[in-house]
Amino acid sequence: MDAVRFQAVIGSSTRLRDEALAGLRTRWNGPVQTVTEPEDLDTLLYGLDAPPLFGEPALVVLRADEKWIRSRQEAFTLQIGRPLVAGGMILVAPALDQRWAFTKALIKAKALIEAGPPDAKAVSGWLQSRIAAHPQGAQDPRSLADLLVDRVGTDADTLLCALEVVALHAGDSALAVADGMAVLQGVGQRPIWDVTGAILGGEAGKALELLQAGDLEPEGVLAALVSELRRLIACSESQDDTEVGRWTGARGNLFYARRRAQELGRKNLLRLMNGVIQLQRRLRTGGMDPARELEAFVLHARWVVKGHLRANPVGPPGRSR
Repeated sequence: MDAVRFQAVIGSSTRLRDEALAGLRTRWNGPVQTVTEPEDLDTLLYGLDAPPLFGEPALVVLRADEKWIRSRQEAFTLQIGRPLVAGGMILVAPALDQRWAFTKALIKAKALIEAGPPDAKAVSGWLQSRIAAHPQGAQDPRSLADLLVDRVGTDADTLLCALEVVALHAGDSALAVADGMAVLQGVGQRPIWDVTGAILGGEAGKALELLQAGDLEPEGVLAALVSELRRLIACSESQDDTEVGRWTGARGNLFYARRRAQELGRKNLLRLMNGVIQLQRRLRTGGMDPARELEAFVLHARWVVKGHLRANPVGPPGRSR
């Protein structure tokens, strides 16, 4: 299908909206410009009719919420159904009021893509289909889907985020229920969080002391690290606490999580996550001392954390919306 002048993508799921957007972007051969609630909307709309003097016309991906769109819907409505002359525009929003003439015009022109998540009753079957179609393959999609829904809940973004971590844990192998259990097993015990906090703070001595003094299983500590790293990675990707909560199931104040995520940086968080998951995979093969392997990881993580903090001191974390 060819590109069109104006379309809109709506849905409460950030991930599903972005998937729908990615499909539409493949129809555009030129540059893409992404903006959020821009002040120069008139200039952007003018660009839909005026080819630039230099370069190719751009596709504008405009992200906004319903409140911002409300006072500008008339300007958007004028673009619906008109021929593609120069640039294109895709409006991306969580929702649009179905009573608006703008929304009705989009529907009539078949220019509205609804990327909404399934309802709670259908989410397990939806997730099962996603798992079955995963490029790594899956041993038992239904059981894995049921496990994720049972442990994580029915929010689509949270489930998709958890599925990504399960896939990372599986490595090159097909996704299995055991991978889901390893990632999602209970990690709420205070001593475990003391250990993970020390590890991610670069306090190797304190972490080793807690490991040697406590009755903690290495597998449980690693699962707790995966859970905390998921939260920190999400904080590095979004300044919206509600969005982070949907992705990871995190609750409460994220001030200190955001500070740590900012201090470490996304690159090092992913490096640590990969190290944890690789260690989990090695321990599954057997033939090694889990406690010794975990201690070696703690020492390695200290250099990743401390080296980065020396090179990248930061101030207070950014404000969340």
